[in-house]
Amino acid sequence: MKKLVTLILLAGILTVLPYQVYALDLGNFGKIVSVVSEHEKTKKELQYYNFDGRADLGNHFREKYGVDNNPEKNELIQRVSKNLFNSISKTEPVTPEYSIFINQKKEFNAFCSLGHNVSVNTGAIDFLNYNEDELAFLLSHEFRHGQGDHSIKSYNKTVPLTVLQQIFAGNNARVDIMTKVAGNYLVAKEATLPQEWEADNYGFTYAVDAGYNPGAGAALWTRVKEKFGDNHQNFFGDILNPNDHPTNGQRIKNYDTKLTEYSNNVVKFNGSTLFINGKNWYNPEKTGSMSAQERGYLIAGMLARVYHSKQAPSAGVEDNQIVITYGSARETISAIGNEDAQAIAARFNQIK
Repeated sequence: MKKLVTLILLAGILTVLPYQVYALDLGNFGKIVSVVSEHEKTKKELQYYNFDGRADLGNHFREKYGVDNNPEKNELIQRVSKNLFNSISKTEPVTPEYSIFINQKKEFNAFCSLGHNVSVNTGAIDFLNYNEDELAFLLSHEFRHGQGDHSIKSYNKTVPLTVLQQIFAGNNARVDIMTKVAGNYLVAKEATLPQEWEADNYGFTYAVDAGYNPGAGAALWTRVKEKFGDNHQNFFGDILNPNDHPTNGQRIKNYDTKLTEYSNNVVKFNGSTLFINGKNWYNPEKTGSMSAQERGYLIAGMLARVYHSKQAPSAGVEDNQIVITYGSARETISAIGNEDAQAIAARFNQIK
């Protein structure tokens, strides 16, 4: 079990790549057969833990990473999960049933592994300040990994790549190093990276269809980027140590595009100013716990819901809150900053 877990967990997505076999001399057919046989054995183990042994794997994760039984956090995660599953099940079966727990790790992370075992770091909930919309995007991303069966698919994609690495790697140290570099790049770019984009794109639909803020994906990764940077690598670094996840900036841009499209191309946020139909409406300001850009994406998401509905909106003010009504629905925005709420509402009604 420990050996398997070492193989399958990597930054929130299972990716199996037994690099230790690089040292083998595959100069003869027998050694090639040996490598292929080892891959087949591993595939059978993965299939077991993806189905019959999934409860055993989930229990192992709980023992390895600990369980946070905080009632507020668990209630939040279970509520978000239920809402997302209701959304997903409208178009695809949610089977087998997911096993979800909050682990005791303090870092910002979450993962979905074999057998629909999903875990959220307690530190991720703290980092997002319990923001339900942003947590929904975090979980919807992981649920897509599960729905897409990315764990097994990742491994199946790496098998021919790693076997080719071993066939072409020889005793020449320079050739061996370059073979590893080329194979490592292909695995990241052709297996893991496309699955990450798939998880983001499907996750947007899962979360928004469940009623969560369409701007929360961009807001989530804005918060991450502001804290940890863009995790961008130059070309040389990318080749030697390929980034198997999109950069934080790339994720923000992708969610930003989806947000505008969802609004029927009415709402646009450039990081500082919110535009409606190409006209300047509002410059969000930061709060004590949220930057102006993160808050701007959440407000943009509220507006996206308004214009996605194609119902004529109008804005008013209640208790210093900007209230936008459209049909029987309404969105409420706190008027934080120096500008008068009445002036913001009046400008909305002029350019809507």
